[in-house]
Amino acid sequence: MSTLRGGLYIREYPAGQATVNTIHAHLEKCIQQDIQPDMIIVDYADLLTSKSSKEKRDKLDDIYTSLRGLATEMKVPIWTASQVNRSGAREDIIQGDRMAESYSKMMITDFAMSLARSAEDKENGNGRWHIMKNRYGADGITYDSVMDTAIGKIEINMRGNNRPQPNQQGDLNPRQRGRLQQESNNFFGF
Repeated sequence: MSTLRGGLYIREYPAGQATVNTIHAHLEKCIQQDIQPDMIIVDYADLLTSKSSKEKRDKLDDIYTSLRGLATEMKVPIWTASQVNRSGAREDIIQGDRMAESYSKMMITDFAMSLARSAEDKENGNGRWHIMKNRYGADGITYDSVMDTAIGKIEINMRGNNRPQPNQQGDLNPRQRGRLQQESNNFFGF
């Protein structure tokens, strides 16, 4: 970390109290102080609030749409986390239809990835990252990883998608898939 340039700024809000407008106002204050964010991480956007509706699903749609709008306005990526539903928690590879509460969160995002870890994986320090959606590149790719959550260390298996899959008619040939995967890896810094 000591070789990284820049700064890390953390702003904490009570769960269920902040809105996307609250975050926007804070970012405006940062910009006024000559602090230009390169990336914004919202620790669990599902805990933000919205006055758009009483239905949780509608609130989540509003929150994720507003975050996407904020990212576009500020010209920075916004990353957040969300949980899967009960059935998704038991799967080796988590697909987008397992997102908890509202599938529209998946439809709104530009990029979505999942992390699947069984009890055995946690004991062994393993996990599987799956690119569920990538509006600007390849998706449907799964990467195995070795993880030490005690120190926040994650090593991604560079081979990616090392599970054999049948090649269906209309699929990319191995050369095309490899080129797309390499472009995706380069884009995301793998």
